[in-house]
Amino acid sequence: MKEMVKYNNTLNTLQFKNFSAMDYNVLMCLCHKMRDQGDKELKFSFKELKELTDFGNHSDKLFAEDLDRMIDKLIKVDATVITGDEKSRFILFPTFRINAVQGTLTVSVNKDFSYILNEITGNFTKFELKEFAELDGKYTKTMYRIFKQYRKTGWWKPTVEEFKAIMDIPNAYTNKIIMRDIIKPTIATLSDKFNGLTCEPIKAKKRGAPIERYYFKWQAEKQIAGQTNINDAEDELARYNNKKVKKSTKKSNYNDFMKNSYDFEELEKKLVRN
Repeated sequence: MKEMVKYNNTLNTLQFKNFSAMDYNVLMCLCHKMRDQGDKELKFSFKELKELTDFGNHSDKLFAEDLDRMIDKLIKVDATVITGDEKSRFILFPTFRINAVQGTLTVSVNKDFSYILNEITGNFTKFELKEFAELDGKYTKTMYRIFKQYRKTGWWKPTVEEFKAIMDIPNAYTNKIIMRDIIKPTIATLSDKFNGLTCEPIKAKKRGAPIERYYFKWQAEKQIAGQTNINDAEDELARYNNKKVKKSTKKSNYNDFMKNSYDFEELEKKLVRN
């Protein structure tokens, strides 16, 4: 069964300043491992994390140092959520304990914002962890996540300012540099994963006609009526094996839906359907 990353799209709005490609691998690995675990603390071995993040056969000491650097960047992320008149700022993972001797990492998710990784049924981004980890470069990984968010619409049209912010691009980079060194190489890398992927710079209708947006387009994912996506069915089975989902009518504070439950036979049918 594939290791799938799935999280609320709120995560894609955060700016991960100075993150490296490996930092993103570790972050997405933690999102995968902490999904549907509530806010409880969990302990993971370095061995497992290194395998999932494509870290290679480097020493535990080096991995612990890299973890520490990533955590230092992560706690500085400006994570803000605005709901009505209320503005909340938070740290998604408030607990990190690294034991370099035992080779373990202990993590917990912020209780107030656990909805980002728990009970996700809509407004989410989903992709295979292995495929993500094998991508080169932080810009490629970030665009991959965004394209996966808009997988069913097949387009994304950020302003230049929005693009620079979410991609963590230096302000000194001109549009020419961005197109040449970031967008074009990334499109070449991701074209086999997003059919027909292109980017058209959109000019403003004012003096000098500066570039004001980047219009990314690709072939949207389509699901045939009556069919269940194999990854979605596998996803439900993984959730079932992780914990027995019970029927509930309790309303979520962050999701406007009634919690559903599935039995094993129903999930098994999803996998074999068609």
